[in-house]
Amino acid sequence: MIKRQLVWFVIAGGIGFSIDTIITLSLIEFDLNPFLSRAIAIPIAMMATFYINKNYTFKRSAKKLKRLRQEAFEYVVANLISQATNWIVYSLLIINSAFFLSWPVLAVAIGSLCAMFLTFTLSKFWVFKR
Repeated sequence: MIKRQLVWFVIAGGIGFSIDTIITLSLIEFDLNPFLSRAIAIPIAMMATFYINKNYTFKRSAKKLKRLRQEAFEYVVANLISQATNWIVYSLLIINSAFFLSWPVLAVAIGSLCAMFLTFTLSKFWVFKR
């Protein structure tokens, strides 16, 4: 079971990473600040990963609206915690390295990898616990 969950979690993360990266880089191309670009991209990617993780990774089908709201709230809190890690790593790389400023996709990738394990743990044992 955990193997299937990890596979789906990686798929969801890959989709979320793609959404995050495409939006971030697109907004940077339109001369938007790289930090504001990322702040816009992250919540959109988070909504997509919530749907996939809820319905495929952890196969939770909240029948009651109250439980769905609770899961969504917990998912946002868990992702805020892990995205803080992601954001700090991204910011440190962008601020301290001309290389990463020139290649922000790499900073997005490294920040995302740092947050991945924390997100999985919080999702499995708190948000979508059985």
